[in-house]
Amino acid sequence: MLVAAGLAVAALVALGGGREPSRLIVGSPAGETAFGLPLDTVMTVEGLLGPLKVEVSGRRARIAESPCPGQQCVRTGWIDSAGEASVCAPSAVWIRIDGPGGPQPDAVSY
Repeated sequence: MLVAAGLAVAALVALGGGREPSRLIVGSPAGETAFGLPLDTVMTVEGLLGPLKVEVSGRRARIAESPCPGQQCVRTGWIDSAGEASVCAPSAVWIRIDGPGGPQPDAVSY
């Protein structure tokens, strides 16, 4: 029973524990900036390959346009849960949603 309870707690931590998103962190070669959520805006973030378009609507965000060749960051789509991220590696730009208390681990091991 104790093992099952421990596994349930570990799963909640690993999955973000249902934490509400509270801020969006945007990272680029120029540094990091935090924005409170909800926020409805479209912003341009300068990356190594040129400008990226980041769209924020309510408590979700996405990289809407990017000059990178693969477009994986655009295909990631909307992120809306604490701990989720979208990264444009060629441009060195990323977005991440944090919940209360800041970033949490994405896995727990004993």
